[in-house]
Amino acid sequence: MEPKYVIGIDLGTTNSALAFAEIRPDADPFAPANVQVMGIQQLTNPGEVRPEDLLPSFLYIPGGSDFPAGSLADRRFVKSPRVCSERCRR
Repeated sequence: MEPKYVIGIDLGTTNSALAFAEIRPDADPFAPANVQVMGIQQLTNPGEVRPEDLLPSFLYIPGGSDFPAGSLADRRFVKSPRVCSERCRR
């Protein structure tokens, strides 16, 4: 069985993508190929799944060693908010 398509997979550090082109033996070898990006089904919003050209290459899974929300905030802001906000504006 002869292959009918050639595929390209880009596994990037931020996003990944998938593309394909039909192999046509009678086509001009110097003509641009008809490359098409394949949409990848993914959850885009709560309860909404649709094909997107790019798929994020990472997945955040919260764990027990994460910093609690606000734990890295500047504690000096609580004692003297004016001094902290003046410093942040500069």
